[in-house]
Amino acid sequence: MMKMKKLKLAIVTIPILILWMILSPTAFFGDFNKAHEQISEDGKYKVVAYYVLPATPVSFFQWAFEGDVFLVLYDAENNYLGQSSPFGFTDQYTIFGNDILFPDDADGTEKSLFLNGVNDFTEGYTIPVKNKNWWSVFYSLFY
Repeated sequence: MMKMKKLKLAIVTIPILILWMILSPTAFFGDFNKAHEQISEDGKYKVVAYYVLPATPVSFFQWAFEGDVFLVLYDAENNYLGQSSPFGFTDQYTIFGNDILFPDDADGTEKSLFLNGVNDFTEGYTIPVKNKNWWSVFYSLFY
């Protein structure tokens, strides 16, 4: 009986801990960790860079020594549209040193914010508006 309770507790606890380790550095954002913001030329979109939160040992290093940020995309009414990957980060100067293409700037049917750069990190900062990534779908429940 006691082994079954421990197993059930582990089945519930382990996924929550994994989600915490992955998502907690990018889960909470606001004026307290805002680094930079840029509005599209037509005013339909706004992208805001937020500093990674020191919620895990790795993110503490990224926050304290690297100044890494993640991006959140909003529409003109300040509604959450999505955010960049919780798996790869860089500093705001590297991001905003590249051309930022807002969803209406790109050709094609998939509307996304993306960086027009040659570095490997640019893919992690792509934010689809229609076919959202799983982390943006998850965060949409709260924002």
